[in-house]
Amino acid sequence: MRTLTDPDNLDPHLATASLTRRIMLNVFEGLVKPTPEGGVTPAVASSYAASEDGQTYTFTLREGIKFHNGQPVTVADVKYSCGAGVLLAGKRSATTPLDIC
Repeated sequence: MRTLTDPDNLDPHLATASLTRRIMLNVFEGLVKPTPEGGVTPAVASSYAASEDGQTYTFTLREGIKFHNGQPVTVADVKYSCGAGVLLAGKRSATTPLDIC
């Protein structure tokens, strides 16, 4: 991918530039990914559900997901990644603090 500018940050929790976020979508895969229609569809998650009040989301991880080094992706890995975003919430206006269970 060729760009006219450098990414603003390669940490997905700190990236704020639109171009950087597009690059990161090709490097990191989230629980869900955007659709062309503006919605989301499962990615690392095989499914997800929202509570009636919209305050709680439950994700089920796909079977057999692995990191680039062949190690399996676990719930603990996802919790760590989500938690890192929460810790940096003060540095990004787009991050909303979550209660990670």
